[in-house]
Amino acid sequence: MPPGYRLPRAALAALIALAAAPLISFLPMEYLGPLPEWRTMLVENWGIALPTSGTSQPWVTFEAWLLMVSGLVWFTWCVSRGSTVDDRRTVGRLLVAGCSGIAVLTLLHKAGMIEILWWKFPPELGQTFGPFANRNHTSSLMAIASVLCAAVSYDCYRNKQRHWFLFLPMLIPLFIVIISNTSRAGVLLFFLGMTAWVWTAAMRKSFFKKVAVASAFFLSGISLVVILGGSLSERFGSGLPKPGRDSPFDARSAIYSDVVKLTSTTPWAGLGLGCFSEAYPHLASFHEPRVRFIHPESDWLWITAEGGMLSVMALATAFVLFALMTGPWAGSRNDESNSRQDRRLRQAAGIGALIAAAHGVVDVPNHSLGYGLVSSLMLALAIRPSRVSTPATWIDRAVFRALGLAVLACGVSWLAIAMGVPAVPGASTSRLLSQQARKLSGQSHDGEAMKVVERAISMNPLNWTLYFLRAQLHLRLKHPEQTAMLDFGRARAIEPHYAQMCIEEGHVWLDYQSRFAIQAWSEFLRRHPERTDYYSMLLGLVHSTPDLKMEARKIATTPILKLVYLRYCDRGPEFEAVVSDLILQQPSLDGLEPEEKVELFRLWQQRGDRSKLKAMLQKFPAWLQDGWMVMCEELAKDGDYEGAYRLATHYQLPPISPSVSTLADIGQLEQAFLFNPTDPRRGIDLYFAQKSKLQWNGALATLDKVASLPNSPPYVFYEMASVYAQKEDYRKAWELVARFLAAPK
Repeated sequence: MPPGYRLPRAALAALIALAAAPLISFLPMEYLGPLPEWRTMLVENWGIALPTSGTSQPWVTFEAWLLMVSGLVWFTWCVSRGSTVDDRRTVGRLLVAGCSGIAVLTLLHKAGMIEILWWKFPPELGQTFGPFANRNHTSSLMAIASVLCAAVSYDCYRNKQRHWFLFLPMLIPLFIVIISNTSRAGVLLFFLGMTAWVWTAAMRKSFFKKVAVASAFFLSGISLVVILGGSLSERFGSGLPKPGRDSPFDARSAIYSDVVKLTSTTPWAGLGLGCFSEAYPHLASFHEPRVRFIHPESDWLWITAEGGMLSVMALATAFVLFALMTGPWAGSRNDESNSRQDRRLRQAAGIGALIAAAHGVVDVPNHSLGYGLVSSLMLALAIRPSRVSTPATWIDRAVFRALGLAVLACGVSWLAIAMGVPAVPGASTSRLLSQQARKLSGQSHDGEAMKVVERAISMNPLNWTLYFLRAQLHLRLKHPEQTAMLDFGRARAIEPHYAQMCIEEGHVWLDYQSRFAIQAWSEFLRRHPERTDYYSMLLGLVHSTPDLKMEARKIATTPILKLVYLRYCDRGPEFEAVVSDLILQQPSLDGLEPEEKVELFRLWQQRGDRSKLKAMLQKFPAWLQDGWMVMCEELAKDGDYEGAYRLATHYQLPPISPSVSTLADIGQLEQAFLFNPTDPRRGIDLYFAQKSKLQWNGALATLDKVASLPNSPPYVFYEMASVYAQKEDYRKAWELVARFLAAPK
C-alpha cells in the first residue's frame, strides 16, 4: 500500500535531515573535534579496541539508526497515505479497542490470573506493570487511549450510532490501570488530556462555559485521586521536593545538568546513537553506585546527547512543521475537510501526540518501539488532509516500496536474532552472543564460549559485562591470573562508579585467588562506602584466615568500617590497635551515628582496656553525649556510686513531674490507695504528695508497694532512686537508676 500523496517539501526535507544527521557520527573523530579523554584512557591504559570515528561503537549506532529510520518511515507513510473522516474513525476505534484489551490483560496479569511470558522483565528494573518495563509508559499509553476513547464515544453519539455503548465502558479498564499502576505521570496526563479534549471540543460554542466545566473536572479528578488513591496518593506525597540530592527532583536536575555538559563535548554529531550509557559515567558528576544510568530521563535530552544538535534542530523543525499542519491555524474553516466530526477526531489525535511529546520531556516513552509507533500515528492522524493533498508520483511509490522492503529486511533480521540466530552485528546480536556464551560455559564448553564472547566484544566494545564474562572464562580455562585481572580491570574502567560488579568479582576470585577478592571488595567500598553490610559479609568469609583478615583490615579506611572490623576482633593487641587507629584518625568520632558510638564504647568496654576507655571519656566531654551510660557503669565498678548516679541523672531527665497539688490531703490519698491497691496511679499520686511534704520514709514505702505491682511503670524505679539519693544511699540510688534505664521503654 504505497502512499497516495506527497509530503510538503519542507516537511520531507526535515525528516530526511533527521534521518541523515546521526550518520555524521561515523565520520573520523578528527573532523568532529578532539578525542574525549575517557576514550583515550580506555585505549591506551586498558588496550580496548575502539574505532577512531565519532561513535565509539559503530555497530551499536548503526542498529539504533536502523530502528530510528524504521520509525520515521512508518510516520512518513502514516502521513502520506491520506486520511479521511472514516479512516480516522476506524483507526481510532481500533486503537481504543486494542488498548482496552491491553488494559484488561494488564489487570489480569497483575492479579496472577494469566501469564504473559514477554511481559516479564529483569528484577533490577524494579516494579513493572503492563507491557513496558517502565510502568509510567504503560500509564501514559492508557492516558492517550482514554482521550481517544472519549472522542470515539462522543463521535458515535453525535452520529446517533449505538456503538458508543460499546466504546464508553472501555474507559473503565484504561483508568483502572492508571490508578492501580500508582503512576503520578499517568494520572496527570490522563486528567490533562481529558481536560484539553473538552476544551478543544468546545472551541465553537459556549467556550468559556465548557472550559470552566473542564477545569472543574480536572481539579476534582486530581483531588479525588489524592484523597482516595491509597498508594498512589503516597507516591504523590513522596514526589514533593525535598532538600538534598536524594530527592527524585534533585536527582533528575543533576542528570539533566550533566547531560548538557556531556553534549557540549561533541555538540554537533553527538555521542552516537546507542552510546549514552557508556559515555555518561566518564563525564557526569552525579552518580549512583547501585544503578547504571542507561538514559537521561528525557526523550529530548537523549536524542540531543546521542544525535547532537544537528539531530535536535532537524527534529524540532519537523515537529514544528507538522504541528503547523494540525489545528485550526492550518487552514480555513471553509475547507470541506474541516467538518466538525473530522475536527474533533483530529484534535483528539493531536492531544494524544501532545501527551507523548510532553511525557518525553521527563521520561523516555518514545524510545520504546511500540509506544513510539503509536505516538507517531497520533501525530499523523492530527494533520489536516488539505495540507497533504499533492498526489504521489510513481517515483514516490517506488521509493516507499523500497523502504518497505528495507524495513521488512530489518524486521526479519531482528526476528532471527530473537530466535537465536545472530543475523546482523549490533547491540542485539551482542546480547544474544553473551547469552550463548554463558550457556556454553554452563555446559563446560569454555573454549567455544571464549570465541563467542570475543565476537560479541568486537560488536559492542564498551559493554562491561562482556569483559567480566571473559575474565571468568580465563580463570576457568586456567589462563594466567593477570589476564583475568586485566579484563576485570577493563570492566571497572568502563563503569568507574557502578559498585555491584566489584562484589560479584570478589565472589569469583574466592574460588581462585582469595587475596584478589579483597582487592575487588576494596574497590566496592571505595565506590559505595556506606554499604558496611558487605564489608561485614567479607569479614565473615575471611575471619578464620589470619592473612586474609589482615588484608581486609587494610581496607577499613573510615571510622564506620573500623567499627565493623572491631566486631570481629577478640580481646587483645589487635583490638587495641584498631581502636587506636580509629581515635587517631577521628578523635571526635565524626562519621559515626550516636548508636554506632554507643556500640563502639560497648565493644571497648567488653574487649578492650577499660581504664583507657574511662580516661578517654573523661578527656573528651563530647563522647559523654552518647557514652554516658558506659561511663556510669565504669564509675559504679570503681565504687563511685554517687558519681555514677549524678552523671546518669544529668543525662537522663526525670521521666515525669508531680501530678497532684502540694495542698492535696495525704490522708485522702492514702485511703484512695488503700481501697485501690492494684492501681499504681493512686500510689504514685500519694508518693508525690508525701515527697512534697519531705516525708521520705513514707514516700519510699509507697513506692515499694507500687513497684511490686505487675503493671507498675518503669519510672517508679527512677523516683525510688531520687528518694535514696536524698537519704544519701547512692549505691541503692544507682542500682535503681540502672534498673530504670534497662527497662524496656
